[in-house]
Amino acid sequence: MRFTFASILLSLALSLPAHADTGEKSAASEKINIQLDPEVAEAEVAYVTALKPLTKEQKETLSAYDKEIAASAEFELQVARMALKMKYCTDSKSVISQDAPKYANAFAIYRSQQQAEARAARKHIQERQDDKVAFIDPVLTKGHSKYLVSLVTQLGFHTMQVRYMTGKFAGTDCAGVARELEAAAARGSPIIDAIDASPEKIAEVQRLAKSGDKDGLFLLGMLTATGKGVSKDPEKALLLLRQAAEKGLPKAQLVLGLALTSDMLGLAQDPAEGKYWLEKAAAKGVPQAETALKNLDAAPQ
Repeated sequence: MRFTFASILLSLALSLPAHADTGEKSAASEKINIQLDPEVAEAEVAYVTALKPLTKEQKETLSAYDKEIAASAEFELQVARMALKMKYCTDSKSVISQDAPKYANAFAIYRSQQQAEARAARKHIQERQDDKVAFIDPVLTKGHSKYLVSLVTQLGFHTMQVRYMTGKFAGTDCAGVARELEAAAARGSPIIDAIDASPEKIAEVQRLAKSGDKDGLFLLGMLTATGKGVSKDPEKALLLLRQAAEKGLPKAQLVLGLALTSDMLGLAQDPAEGKYWLEKAAAKGVPQAETALKNLDAAPQ
């Protein structure tokens, strides 16, 4: 079974109770069930076997890299902490629950930022491994890295789940959480930052959008919303996103729904239409849309 941390994280945020009765046995107190991709498990067996003939010094070198790899999992655990803080603050009727769509969008940006940093950290570690640990097959070290990250994140996730369900998140500074999410939203999405905004690429995106291609419409809409490579125009961005959504693109339906139910683009909100598009995206299995809909239903009218 492939371990998808973000999907489990979103499921937890939707399913955890607001208050746990610590007098009852809960799933969180049961034995941890570590789920590994079969390929990752097989790769780890091969890695351990390859360690046997290595010298003590070589093993110590690899051990030092293990610590760095394990530390890189902290980026993903930060996302879990933020999700649980948002869950607590939403249940506590804080500022986050009062403008739920806005903070759901900010959380999505925050998550993408953390994931981008995690990827960059692991790439840097791997590049140095390839140079410093030539005595072991790089395919084995890459498989071992996946194993360590999966193990650390699952153990960390379980620990946080226990802490939440036993009331350890009580007293979370919800105003501080709101500020952190707002700062993340202001920094922007690394997905947009990573888009090639060269004149040639922009011309290609514009050509695709003009031809009615749904991905081209979505991409041009996102660029127009942020002003990267093209003139910033929120109203035009909304139009492009709507055209992509009408063509059935789930991610466009999600973003359009968020834009219409929050101040993401700085335009007038239309909760009814926004909810319509979020429902369309949710029906196609987009977890962020399901979260946004639950937040909308829980928000004060």
